[in-house]
Amino acid sequence: MRPLTFLAGRFVAGDRIDEAIRAVGALNGEGIKATLDNLGEDSLTREQALAAAEENLLMLRRIAASGVDANISLKLT
Repeated sequence: MRPLTFLAGRFVAGDRIDEAIRAVGALNGEGIKATLDNLGEDSLTREQALAAAEENLLMLRRIAASGVDANISLKLT
């Protein structure tokens, strides 16, 4: 995890989608659904916006492929 994210460790599953999918799988095992959020996705340029959109699409693909019970949070920034 990135520096200072230890403060949010309970809520942040990790820096990579694989880590998040594993965490969601564990939560699902306890009957808990989850929402994945691409933190730091704020965009100032077209390229940054396209990269954030691609990351969101990748998260959706990984959720579908893994079968976990989750969705993603989108922020129009």
